[in-house]
Amino acid sequence: MNTLVRCCGLLLVLLTSLFFVKYALDNWSLIAGSLIYADTLPSVLAGLFCYLNAFLISAIAWHLLLRAVGASPRLPEVLTALLLSQFAKYLPGNVGQHISRAVLAHKMGLTNASIAVTMVLEILLVILAAGGTGLLALWLNNSLLLSNLPQLATPGKIALLCLLALALPAGLWLAKSFGLKRLAARFGITSVSLPRPPCLLACYLLYSVNFLIMGLILYLLMAAFGGGPETDFWLLTGVFSLAWIAGFITPGAPAGIGLREAVLVATLDPLYGSAMALSLAMALRLITTLGDGLGFLIGMALRQWLKRNPRRVIN
Repeated sequence: MNTLVRCCGLLLVLLTSLFFVKYALDNWSLIAGSLIYADTLPSVLAGLFCYLNAFLISAIAWHLLLRAVGASPRLPEVLTALLLSQFAKYLPGNVGQHISRAVLAHKMGLTNASIAVTMVLEILLVILAAGGTGLLALWLNNSLLLSNLPQLATPGKIALLCLLALALPAGLWLAKSFGLKRLAARFGITSVSLPRPPCLLACYLLYSVNFLIMGLILYLLMAAFGGGPETDFWLLTGVFSLAWIAGFITPGAPAGIGLREAVLVATLDPLYGSAMALSLAMALRLITTLGDGLGFLIGMALRQWLKRNPRRVIN
């Protein structure tokens, strides 16, 4: 069954990648015009800076989770493991980054129990943050399938945002209390305490900020490509969040390649046109790929710094 699921995921990645390549070739003249003549370098550099900051935010969230389960690593150690492991997400299977980070965390001195529990919670929280941020962003944009929902004044929207932000981590904590604890015990994981709602809420909000950052990157790119006043930050944030979920949950999609671009193009093409949709998808992939490579180099530098400044991690 696992082999079948993986094969289906790889087939889906192949089909969506072929769709993206065909779409790009059919509209290459439009793409070249956007990429060559637009003054994109400042926006690409700004997007790259924002993307690197997203690594730091993710590291802070993982650091909070680790401390909540009783581990005490330094933030630079956590950031190093995160930066070095991200490049492995381009391996087939879409699990390389998780395995690589687990190995690096084990070398830091963290226990298998703390690694397993925090990484499972992180995946759940990131998916929740992507879904929550994406749906709220589309609603704030008054667009797509959410356009028929009742519209509230700004204070009402802020109140609903706060309520949802509190409800999701609280619901996860309840599910954890009744299910995750028993599941962990089955695998012999009884040596760690589980995070409480305030910690889960803080991590959920941090991961939500990351999706807002990705929306900002798309917004900056669209401005560089000559996007008009119809450009909407909330729409771009919502579309990216849902495209990220599609790429993340698809088995065998390395770094969401192909599927994420297909979702972005299919969604943005009717709104902004073929040239803009393809230019955004390709420029975003360029920024994330460059960011992962630069992050790896920063991680190597941090690793050398940590070797010169060692400290034993206590679990």
